[in-house]
Amino acid sequence: HAAWDAVGVPNQAGQGFEVEPTNTLGSSIYMSTTVTRYGRIASSTDTDWFSFSDPSDSDFLVSLTPPAGADFDLELYRGTALVAASRNAGVGVGESIEWLADGRTGIYYVKVLWRSGTSLADFYSIYATLYPMP
Repeated sequence: HAAWDAVGVPNQAGQGFEVEPTNTLGSSIYMSTTVTRYGRIASSTDTDWFSFSDPSDSDFLVSLTPPAGADFDLELYRGTALVAASRNAGVGVGESIEWLADGRTGIYYVKVLWRSGTSLADFYSIYATLYPMP
């Protein structure tokens, strides 16, 4: 992104920033559950996809903090199946999905998309936290 370069923000997925293209499940960026990722929705039709692994059937939380003037939605997929969503928090309010362990391990995908508002040039943050089963 030229905007990232202009303000000196590193444009490398390995450093926590999403790098386009990430508009499909197949082009998702792996998200370690110990690292906050940052991204930018460039237009009202842009989407960003992330993936993370739940190797031990843990409960987990996925949390998104949008730019102050934007309302983003957050969707959780297992494979291509939508399994949970957070869609109505409002402009500038974070979205989150809490998932309770259901006996299955594997890769989960998270989709970030624009719902309304402005601030599309500003960054959002997203992270996933696993909670091991007792």
